[in-house]
Amino acid sequence: MKEGGAYYHGFDDTVRLCSTHEEIAMTPVIDGLNTFLCVKDESEVPAMMAFVALSAKRYQAPPVKKATLYEWHCILGHISYDKVKLLEQNSVGMVITDSRRPDCSTCGLSKSIKIISRRPQERSRRLFQLVHVDMVGPIEPQAFPKHEQYWLLFTEDLTRH
Repeated sequence: MKEGGAYYHGFDDTVRLCSTHEEIAMTPVIDGLNTFLCVKDESEVPAMMAFVALSAKRYQAPPVKKATLYEWHCILGHISYDKVKLLEQNSVGMVITDSRRPDCSTCGLSKSIKIISRRPQERSRRLFQLVHVDMVGPIEPQAFPKHEQYWLLFTEDLTRH
């Protein structure tokens, strides 16, 4: 380009004449690439500048989300409160507005264990003293001929029948 009498000036993204340093073209960054823009006469400059203004990427601050520590804990899948605070320190756009650490019922339930009694249950001593009933339904396909959708299972506790 210097052999042709012009050079690229990277500070202001322009092409200039070597002899007078007069600006003869703009090379704005559009989609990450310097783009060479030329106009035939001065009347086209406003249209070119409008194109550059619409096409050139502008710096945008990352979106900011504000929530309490508990809300972040829930949003992030119930990770520990310490991990939520660590994530806030190492990320952009995450703001904790309240650092209280309430007990999380979901976490408590997921950490609970079922206690199984090793002692057998006491059985009834008289016939029909205790009857267990299980209901099942609706079922598909419906039973023939009356199209029943539910059924009941009765179990007498003493005999287990």
